[in-house]
Amino acid sequence: MALFGAARVEADWADPRGHMRDRVRRAVHRGQGLMNGGYRRFLS
Repeated sequence: MALFGAARVEADWADPRGHMRDRVRRAVHRGQGLMNGGYRRFLS
């Protein structure tokens, strides 16, 4: 909710196509990659 806002989460989270959940999964995966050293490539 902090990233997308409460109204959007309430509207999109239960969508059967799962776009919001997919977007959150990708953001978490990318964040983990950055924490595991990927930030170095990001900064260069």
